[in-house]
Order: sequence, then C-alpha cells, then structure tokens
Amino acid sequence: GDMVSPLGREIAEQVGCRLYSVYGAMEAGTIGFQCERREGFHLNTDLCALRIADADGRTLPAGEVGDIVISSLENRATVLLNYRIGDRGVIDERPCPCGRTLPLLASFAGRASETVDLPDGRRLSSLVLEGLFRAELRQTIRAQLEQLSPGRLRWRIVPFRSVDAAVLREAFVERAARCLGSDVELDVRLEEQIAPTKEGKLVRTVVHAGAS
Repeated sequence: GDMVSPLGREIAEQVGCRLYSVYGAMEAGTIGFQCERREGFHLNTDLCALRIADADGRTLPAGEVGDIVISSLENRATVLLNYRIGDRGVIDERPCPCGRTLPLLASFAGRASETVDLPDGRRLSSLVLEGLFRAELRQTIRAQLEQLSPGRLRWRIVPFRSVDAAVLREAFVERAARCLGSDVELDVRLEEQIAPTKEGKLVRTVVHAGAS
C-alpha cells in the first residue's frame, strides 16, 4: 500500500519535496521504481521477471489489464516462479520518454481481492473507485469501502472534525449516482474510527462472501 495520501503528496510538492514511489513485495523485494516522470514503474527485470496474465495463466499483450505474475530471480532460498502476487495491472507498450529501456508497468488496477461488482456487469477495482470519490475522500481521515452484494456498497468514513458530515454524506451519494449509476445503492456510515487488522493494517476494501 501507498503510505502517502494524495493530499500528503500535494503538501510535500508545495514545500518543494518531490516524492517517488517503488513497487515491491516481501516475496520479491523491489519489483519496479518510478523515474523522474512518475508515470509508471520501470521493472527490475534482471531481478524479478513480471508478466500480465489472464485467469487461465496466459500472458496478455501490453495494454491489457490482468493479474500480475512474478518470478523472483534473486531469492535462492524460497524460489517463486509464476507467482500471482494478488495485484492487477497493465504494461505500457510505449517506451518511457525518460529514455530508460526497462519495461514500464503503466498502472495498477487494484488488488484481485478488492474488485467490486456492479449490477450492469462492470467490475471496478478499489483504486478506480477511490479515484472517482477523490474529492470526498480528501475530507476524511480514514475510509473503508464495503461491497455488501452486487450493486450494494457502503462507505465507512471518519471525516475531519471541521467537515459538515451531513453535507459530505450527501456528496458521496450524489457521486455514486452520477459515476456508478442510479441502480447502485450506497450507504454512508460515519464512524469515530475504523479498526485495523491484528497485523495493524487498514483494509481499504472489504468484499463480503457471496457479494461478487
């Protein structure tokens, strides 16, 4: 997960601190890194091979979204070959203007386990949904999206104290109707806090059993 919120990045930029991200995992170390353009992640292919695959394991061409599959080439104690890391993404078929020739992971499409189903058949990742509700989420300290069933969603939010909670709730509902469709039912719950898991992590999206 990205430990810096979009608002935090904006504040850092305002004071002259340019932030860069890396893509990594405990199982494989650093998989990719951002260059000065910050438009994707250059892949460390000499240390970790990465491909995009469909549900049957077939490699997808650049530009198509699928499951990220890695093969760590440096860990000789625990060998991981064709390991589905749980993320979804897409490889950019165009070379990066920075001049580096490493393959570019253009974007993420969220965790495979954090995909929300809508009544019209669309499947949206948590990252897409967070992008759609970006303006509303910037007014919250914490937020968690739950899918109760296809088309029934719940945002659990901890708003800043300076925010009018009733106005924010209505903004969430209006955004859902405008961006997701009138057939999507959205419940907004105001919380004092959202408890992390026993490992200390905040689960940003919860898809209940039988909901997808």
